[in-house]
Amino acid sequence: MEASKNKGSEDPGGARFGNFINYYQFNPAEERICHLPQDLFADLYPAGGHLNALDIGCNAGNLSVALHRRYNHHNVKLNILGVDIDEALINRANDSLINNDTTGKQSDIPGDNAKDTKQNVIVKANTKEEISDKETEKAASSGGIKFVHADVMSDEGITQVQDYLKSQDVHKFDMIFLFSVSMWIHLHHGDSGLSRLLQICSRISRYTLLEPQPWKCYQTAARRMRKLSLPEFPKFSEIKLRGENLYPGVLDLARSHNMEVEKEFGQTKWNRKLILFKSVEK
Repeated sequence: MEASKNKGSEDPGGARFGNFINYYQFNPAEERICHLPQDLFADLYPAGGHLNALDIGCNAGNLSVALHRRYNHHNVKLNILGVDIDEALINRANDSLINNDTTGKQSDIPGDNAKDTKQNVIVKANTKEEISDKETEKAASSGGIKFVHADVMSDEGITQVQDYLKSQDVHKFDMIFLFSVSMWIHLHHGDSGLSRLLQICSRISRYTLLEPQPWKCYQTAARRMRKLSLPEFPKFSEIKLRGENLYPGVLDLARSHNMEVEKEFGQTKWNRKLILFKSVEK
């Protein structure tokens, strides 16, 4: 399974998990950032302080870095944990930080080691490594970025995320970013998997910023697999939340897990909405 995940990062057309090696060349980080308010965190957390965000499906980390650059300032000290199922992309994310490439541009620097930089505490980990070392796990006082190879749909991945929260002495993230990730989880885990993803977000975060792909993106991804003579996505034919029912279905699933729409921030050039959900206790 891991081999198939990593293979997608070598062949852009065969990225069955959305793990495109050149993702930020055709969907730059700035395209998301420009739709988000400068005071997003300051508005949600007026008191500021140390805040923790989880970027699920972070790819090579460009958007994680751009988000950190935008929101880690003034009285907000932002720590971001970026996770992705593709270890090669996580290695690239860490390598870019090692070399202080925090411009948000695509980086092709080879290597797989991580170390502290002047601006951030960066720790490399994979699914076999512990991520609870207190000497390296605590982010710097200025806020830090950490990239980890993990699959949040697996028990092991959830354990990694929970270990990170423990290392920060908190029980929940203050924000989860889900940028164009929900479709890939939906295609591989079906309607129940999409529901579980939202349930996880509701349980471990106070807010979730979701950018769901429209149904036409599902169809495009399926056509790409057929064109490359690759197997169909395992749950594509079983998905019931499809077509015009997809978007309202996502909202219904979110509500079923005690997530309420707080704000909408318009649409990207790909006609994808940016929806901020608040997790509420009932």
